[in-house]
Amino acid sequence: MGIAILMATYNGEKFITEQIESLLAQTYSDFTLYVGDDGSTDGTMDIVAKYAERHPGKIVILKDKEPHLGAKDSFMKMLEMVEDVDYYMFCDQDDVWLPFKVEHTLAKMKETERKHPGKGVMIHTDLRIVDRDLNTIYDSFWGWQGMKPDLSKDFRFTPICNAFTGCTMMINQEARRLSLPLDPRAFMHDQWIGLKVAKYGVVDNLKEATILYRQHGNNVCSCETTRRTLFHKIKLDKVLNFYQGKNKEMLRDLGYGPLPRAIYYKLLYTIKKML
Repeated sequence: MGIAILMATYNGEKFITEQIESLLAQTYSDFTLYVGDDGSTDGTMDIVAKYAERHPGKIVILKDKEPHLGAKDSFMKMLEMVEDVDYYMFCDQDDVWLPFKVEHTLAKMKETERKHPGKGVMIHTDLRIVDRDLNTIYDSFWGWQGMKPDLSKDFRFTPICNAFTGCTMMINQEARRLSLPLDPRAFMHDQWIGLKVAKYGVVDNLKEATILYRQHGNNVCSCETTRRTLFHKIKLDKVLNFYQGKNKEMLRDLGYGPLPRAIYYKLLYTIKKML
């Protein structure tokens, strides 16, 4: 059983060695690293293969995963492929995990499961933003973004105030069940999992940075420069953008309601952040 760490790779030879080494240095070691490549054309899989050879059973290459799916579908396909484990974590190829990441996240997971037996549970943490050489840019991603992660436990706030970052998440087996299959209308895997678990299970957080979140210009999702107008500080533009097309249909099917509801909860969220 134990923990499955799911790493989706694509042309990550520059940084993947540091990431794998940080996983092998974890204070909690009862996990298996599963690597699913998305069609790399560089030396990524040569590096991974050497590690898998040195650590048989600890590092497993998912050879049946089809390539060219993109990050969202790659992670969800891996979640579908890897069964019969207690917990799942998602791992980007270019970050560095702090040594206690697995241990501390698992402790919070078990604490939350004791309070909510039988429920699907998702735990997420803060991140330390660093540059390509791992120099700190911001100590707290949540602080930099002005996020209040406790409010995202509530499904009323989750769709328009998503504080979840996939590379910090741990889910249990019941949360996996809630998250499959992936709705193709979802923007990213972490958004979808967060919505489903907030709606039907329990979301909790660990208020510490457990990861060096590397920004190097080629990230699938990177930190944006904060804009200064009141409209953008409240981020109503993101609400309006989110409530377009497929996202609007997806949220309606999850029972979230029309756009005015989203605007109301966005304004309420902004007020609560100021209290």
